[in-house]
Amino acid sequence: MYNASFYPTPAPVAKKMLAMLGERDWWKLRVLEPSAGKGDLADALIESMSAGVLPTGRRVARERADIAASIHCIEPEPDLQAALRGKGYRLVAYDFLTFCPEEPYNLILMNPPFADADRHVLHAWEVLQEGDVLSLINAETLRNPCTERRKLLVRLIEEHGSVEYFGACFTEAERATSVEVACILLHKEGREDVIDLSAGAFGQDDPYAAFTASSGLENEVATRNMADNLVQDYTHCLQKFREVSVGLRELGVYMQRLYGSAAYNVEKEFANAVSTLLRGAQKDSPETAALTFQRQLRPRAWSRLFELTSIGNLVSEGVRRTLDKFEREQQGMAFSRENISVLLQTLIQSRANIMRECVVEVFDGLTRYHEKNRVHVEGWKTNDAWKVNERFILPGIVEGRYSYYDLNYNNLGLVRDIDRVMASLEGRNLQDVPVTIERALRDALKQSGQWSGALLTSTYFEMRAYCKGTVHFKFRDRSLWERFNLLAAQGKNWLPDDYKAREKAEKARHARADQYGLPL
Repeated sequence: MYNASFYPTPAPVAKKMLAMLGERDWWKLRVLEPSAGKGDLADALIESMSAGVLPTGRRVARERADIAASIHCIEPEPDLQAALRGKGYRLVAYDFLTFCPEEPYNLILMNPPFADADRHVLHAWEVLQEGDVLSLINAETLRNPCTERRKLLVRLIEEHGSVEYFGACFTEAERATSVEVACILLHKEGREDVIDLSAGAFGQDDPYAAFTASSGLENEVATRNMADNLVQDYTHCLQKFREVSVGLRELGVYMQRLYGSAAYNVEKEFANAVSTLLRGAQKDSPETAALTFQRQLRPRAWSRLFELTSIGNLVSEGVRRTLDKFEREQQGMAFSRENISVLLQTLIQSRANIMRECVVEVFDGLTRYHEKNRVHVEGWKTNDAWKVNERFILPGIVEGRYSYYDLNYNNLGLVRDIDRVMASLEGRNLQDVPVTIERALRDALKQSGQWSGALLTSTYFEMRAYCKGTVHFKFRDRSLWERFNLLAAQGKNWLPDDYKAREKAEKARHARADQYGLPL
């Protein structure tokens, strides 16, 4: 089911690993688990964090869910990705070796593939700003440092960490192996380069203290110093504002472009980030503000990517809801070239399936109301199979509103989806359809009292609408009707296994009949 390097961490081994971390404030950890598998190490970490701490009763599930959401994971296997999301973990990337973190982590917890675990550990050390790397590794990698990477890792352990040898601890695991395992703990100190916004960081605690402590205006020296300090602070404010204003204008342009159709949120979300930056003078406020801004910017960037693909304009309402869920899941991923590439490849590879799902949804919408909308087809896999009739009826499309008629809002989605699917079958977008069903009906409804029962024409259908709300449709293009039914039948798995061969033989028979004037 999974790749050959997938060896889930047994619970006793995970517990032994976490014991190497010793006593610490678990609630301040920002955790990344690369090559996360199905989240066994993350599960063990939550157990350690919650032991004797989490409340009992109904709050337990909510508290555990909050912890899980704060643990970020990387996993290349789609089935395992689904397992991680099902547990509430946030997936941030697919490939750890190309991963560059957007958020600072202080614990990287890992059980990497043993074949190149040294490479994974070295990359973890490289991307870690400060904190610890705790990783399992094939013991032979350390005992036999025969490559430059292995030698570098051994030196790194000697200078910044420690190692414990666990022996053959996977012999009774979910996937057993007799390989002897070691556990590495590396610690990296953070850099002291954070800007200090406290008052003392600018050379004096309060430049106006001498003036307020004296008798005020009666002290000439204190008054002169106070005035000089005020002018200096005033000048600094103007200078710094001029410096940042150029950057702010550039930022506004970039945000407008990135937000796309959601550009109306730019001012509000930028103000939120600035307010976080200015709130208080705590030492870590610039970092906190940057993280806040990044967390609100990342979903906008992913939404913009989906918007630019125009895939939302090509799918039916039901499929769009599925895509919206997929988009929300994607918004947790780091916004990187690698993750964008994987997403676009996924969408390209899924186009046929997405199209088929849209057709099936419209097919079900057309056949659920009237039995006359269905035509039974002999020779398909099930006797319950049918296709949409060339003529069909939809109820509740038109509704009366006081002194006029209009289209029923609740069924407008189906009306648009019908045109959207027909346009897609012809390789074009809905906005490129000259006369949609909606437009033809709205134009007719403007002609008070003269539209009921009259023949109306859209790009794909002939129609007659009636005051009771029903609309009668007929496909204008028989070949389009056939393609629509064929794709729907494929989506429902109704076609017989030899359908294509029989269809090809039938076309050849018709061609011979036409060529030689033979009866069918």
